Amino acid sequence: MNTEEIAATAVSRIKERLTDEVFLLIQTDRELMADYLHEVEAHGWKAVNQTIGRVVKRAFPGIENTCRNRQPESVLVQSFTEFD
Repeated sequence: MNTEEIAATAVSRIKERLTDEVFLLIQTDRELMADYLHEVEAHGWKAVNQTIGRVVKRAFPGIENTCRNRQPESVLVQSFTEFD
């Protein structure tokens, strides 16, 4: 694999797990987690998680949904959409 292919493969793998990574960041950041829990209390976890997913997709124009991953690392979600 050449340098371009290595980079392209790495980027592809990041995009696949992008949403899960955002939830992992929230989960491990004390301040973000407190804010997340406040929002879940106010609006419900489903609405909060769907909004976070939409924000992730908007932040990276051009990414497309590929499939639903039902084995997230984050405990905040039961599944997440992978992007291509």
